[in-house]
Amino acid sequence: NYERGICDSYRLMGIYYECRAEYSKAIEWHLKNLALSEKINDNESRLSALSDLSGQFHFLKQYDKAKFYVKEAIRLSEITPTKPRRVSVFYLNLGIYHRESNQADSALINYKKKKKKKKKIRDSTGIANVNINISTLFIDRQKYAEAQPYVSYNLAYHLRKNDEVNIWFDYFNQAEIYIGQKKYLLAQQNLESALLAAQKIKSKQKELETYQLFSRFYQDQGDYKNALEMSQKFQQLQSEIINLETNKSVIELREKYEATKREQQNKVLTAELEEKKWQKQT
Repeated sequence: NYERGICDSYRLMGIYYECRAEYSKAIEWHLKNLALSEKINDNESRLSALSDLSGQFHFLKQYDKAKFYVKEAIRLSEITPTKPRRVSVFYLNLGIYHRESNQADSALINYKKKKKKKKKIRDSTGIANVNINISTLFIDRQKYAEAQPYVSYNLAYHLRKNDEVNIWFDYFNQAEIYIGQKKYLLAQQNLESALLAAQKIKSKQKELETYQLFSRFYQDQGDYKNALEMSQKFQQLQSEIINLETNKSVIELREKYEATKREQQNKVLTAELEEKKWQKQT
């Protein structure tokens, strides 16, 4: 009758079904967690359930429901002791949901609320992460001058910290700003830096996105020969990624088949040993 433990088990069942891509079952278990946690007045479990449900509906692109549950999590966090870092994640997620559902102003409000929380706990890395979201939001809206301070801050911070992963975001965003402003020489320099950063951390996805932006960079200048070349590199890398994922799936299926086969052989062997044992006893 340990009800908090039952809540934890419900949550793990939800996560299990998420991993299996059985989303309706995942939501069912997260709702069970929410119902029980409300019944026993366990706010920690309630926050987890609300956060999990918002994330699940975001993945399904059901933004209204995703916003509803994360707003409930924010409301609950305001009346119960909650770590500022956790609250800041709720605001970040709400900002992402607004941005993806084309509500840029609401997204910006929530990003700034998250940044305020990060400043309060002096989380420099968290501030830089919020800046990436804010600058991307402004770039998407072609507000390059407003995006620039956030990108400049992040680039200086990540260079100082030698953060090779996030430096790519900064060079990439800076290149987008310069392309939008038609400062092509500066854009090219940042694109080349972004490509080197992606290759250094061996991220094919980031390399892929850089080639795609390179293609747009040349198209904007009417250089269709180089635009085509970059587009071909993009397509080649995309095919490699698809093949890699396919091969990985095939290997996993083969390993699963072999494991099942070994299990069956072990069962047969065990049965044979039991039969010999029975015969000996007889």
